[in-house]
Formats: sequence, C-alpha cells, structure tokens
Amino acid sequence: MPGSTEILIILALGAIIFFILPMVRKAPQKKTVSPRPVSGMARLAIVASVLWPLLLAVIFEPWKGDVDKFIYFGVAPVVISWALGWVVVGFKRGA
Repeated sequence: MPGSTEILIILALGAIIFFILPMVRKAPQKKTVSPRPVSGMARLAIVASVLWPLLLAVIFEPWKGDVDKFIYFGVAPVVISWALGWVVVGFKRGA
C-alpha cells in the first residue's frame, strides 16, 4: 500500500502537468521585429564611404608620410557626410 508522501508527490505532479504547464505555454511571445531593408541610397553611401578613402589612399599614399592630405580629403569628407546625413534624418523624423 502506497504511503501518503507518494500520493502527495503524484498529486503534485498532476497539478504541475494540468495547471502550471498550460500557463507557461500560454505566455505571450515577444514579437520579433525584422530589421528594415537597406535602401539603394544607403547602399550607395556605404560603398562610397569605403571606396573614397581607398581611392585617396592610393593617390596620397599616407603610409609614405602624407597623412594630413589623406585625412583632410579622404577621411574627413566621409565623416562629415555621414554626420550631416544623420542630422538631416533626425530633422525629417522630428526627433
């Protein structure tokens, strides 16, 4: 004849299976937000941001000591363009 503790364990397992598990399964799932696709203009800006400094690195050869011209004409325009674009988008969105 089973003991009272064994009966309580079986009742507890039954309660878990019938009451608690369905509550856990019905928990609201988070909605996954897919990232926005990158527009053609954004792709063009990214490619230009990579190619422009590379082109000017070939022209100015900063590894030979002409770093100032490379920074002024190669890196600075890219940084300034992205900063201005960021500000313009902020004004358009009203943030």
